[in-house]
Amino acid sequence: MATLGKRPRLNGLVNRIKLVGIELEGGWDIVPSGESVGRDGSVKFPQEQIRGTFEEELARMGNRLQSRRIEPPVTVQMPVPAVKGEIVSKPLPVDKIAGWVTHCYPKYVNETCGLHVHMSFHHRINYSRLMCPEFTPFIVAKVKAFAMEEQLPKGHPQWPRVNRKDHPFCAHLYLGEGQVKMTKKDYNSRGKPYSRYTFVNYCEEQHHTLEVRGLSMYDEPKQAIRAIMAVVSGTNEFLSKLRHRERPERATVKPRPESRQEFRSYLRAA
Repeated sequence: MATLGKRPRLNGLVNRIKLVGIELEGGWDIVPSGESVGRDGSVKFPQEQIRGTFEEELARMGNRLQSRRIEPPVTVQMPVPAVKGEIVSKPLPVDKIAGWVTHCYPKYVNETCGLHVHMSFHHRINYSRLMCPEFTPFIVAKVKAFAMEEQLPKGHPQWPRVNRKDHPFCAHLYLGEGQVKMTKKDYNSRGKPYSRYTFVNYCEEQHHTLEVRGLSMYDEPKQAIRAIMAVVSGTNEFLSKLRHRERPERATVKPRPESRQEFRSYLRAA
């Protein structure tokens, strides 16, 4: 087995993550080759949407609307995808993530769509180390830092997921002790001590993975790939810091004083 020092490094840190699974939610006109779209009841694409004020619509569509005398609010017919739901990847090495996401990324996304990242680990001890309340705010902060670095607009659906602690799809709660015992998905688990609708979901019994549910979908696959890598790198960073704090200590065991036992027979000689 490879030693720790020989394991591949990611952003300067030892990569402790073995495989990554991706769930992409959205809509497609054509299902990507080699994939299938599963049902997801939370993904919704209404046929008509109010797109804001007249001025906002002009800014979006240009001066072509000026001669049409459209009065606010502007109601526009939105395209509806032929297929909606989610595509789930097979377990992927980190270097295969970008190719799969690019191939499978949906054409249609909105605020009802999420991007979930599953991770497995080279050593089970790393899963145990992540089962602590401190990991949730740490990875929330990493995703928030990513959103700031990307300069996501104010109305982007990523912001509620990192700013709203009671978000219905990814609440900022640690429920690992209950989640890790669940053997199947419970879609009515909100408010229960094992609810799967948290920013971090510990689904060891179901998938042998840890799931980060706090990413939204993005307009372009390249941005989604950067978001996934922010989660992967952030998880490695947390594990590296935790391992640094848990330095092994040498224990000295004092030897017992030597003792001699002598057995005597109490049977009288015949």
